[in-house]
Amino acid sequence: MNWYNALAYVNRGIARYNLGYHQKAIADLQKAFEYFGYQRNQLAYQKTLDLLKNLRQQIQLAAEIA
Repeated sequence: MNWYNALAYVNRGIARYNLGYHQKAIADLQKAFEYFGYQRNQLAYQKTLDLLKNLRQQIQLAAEIA
């Protein structure tokens, strides 16, 4: 798995989130997170983790409001 494949998972995860496919978005971001970890790319790993946490918080807030 190269860096570009992991980045594709990030991009697809963001797109899926924006389309309302929240669980699929989280799955894609988790996959990217794992790949960046395997590659020992600390910056991408941390940024993906931060994005994943942020999206989970947004989903939780939306569920509480609904």
